[in-house]
Amino acid sequence: MAGREWRGAYPEIIAYDYLNYPQRGSPTFLTEPVRINKKIDGTRTYSREIEKSGESDFDGYFAYYDDVFFDVKAFKDNVKEILESIYKEVYSRLKCTDLRLRGEYSYTHHYEELKSRRKALVNELVNAFDPERRNTFLRSSVVPEFSFQAMWGPGTLITMHDHDPYEYAERYHGEIFNHVDKFVRDKPSFIIYVVFHWSNLLPDYLSGSKKEFYRAYARRVFCQYRYSPELMKEKNSDFKGAQTVWEVSNDISAILFLEDKSILGDSRALTKLDAYWYINPNAKNRLFRSLPEHWLTTDLTILILDTFEHDNY
Repeated sequence: MAGREWRGAYPEIIAYDYLNYPQRGSPTFLTEPVRINKKIDGTRTYSREIEKSGESDFDGYFAYYDDVFFDVKAFKDNVKEILESIYKEVYSRLKCTDLRLRGEYSYTHHYEELKSRRKALVNELVNAFDPERRNTFLRSSVVPEFSFQAMWGPGTLITMHDHDPYEYAERYHGEIFNHVDKFVRDKPSFIIYVVFHWSNLLPDYLSGSKKEFYRAYARRVFCQYRYSPELMKEKNSDFKGAQTVWEVSNDISAILFLEDKSILGDSRALTKLDAYWYINPNAKNRLFRSLPEHWLTTDLTILILDTFEHDNY
């Protein structure tokens, strides 16, 4: 699988495998209960509001439940990837082979700010770490939350980071609103986020606080904007409609986080998956407990099912 294709295909395979787990061994494996790939008219989602014409594509749906649609996304932190590309450009411009750079920053930092200031940051680093001066530290003025250490020649470079799952959820939950063309207005729909360890530090720095983060993320999407007048166009600059965030958020029925841990062990068993289901208590088209409860009787390692029934405020 070449290029970046695996980043889309692999999460989908993980999701299909998980969702079909109760049917394992059936001749209809990967078709029941999940049916793969579905196109629906774009007027049934928010495709037109983000100026996408035609149909909305979904990775799958449950026909048994009178159509429940889902789409799969890889959930990963892009900060490290962006920084590595920045370092590579800095080394190239300095024509320097013995320089190593590492950033110190909070893991709650959103990558969009780093991405938007990439060019200015590259210039700042090039100017700060001139091979003639051989500076070893920079506190960035381009991205003030970042500082950078330099190692000239061989050695060990140690950096420090901090992480707060609730701050991380506060900063990152808006990501889901980039996928409003997957929010169905007239049927239940949900997003599956697959979290995997391949080239992804997110599972590591979430560490023991991942459950807090997943829940806080979902709760902000489902409950934070209750009766808020904030418009969706303020969250997603591509959104041209007049709907509020609250109106749009009511058209996502659930979020499922699937954490793939298969790379951490030798076993190929599906018990290398942890699943965290969060159901939107304010959804116009509710996803009832009966669907995720299919997986309560399996031998999956973890299954959390949270409906926010008494936490919807």
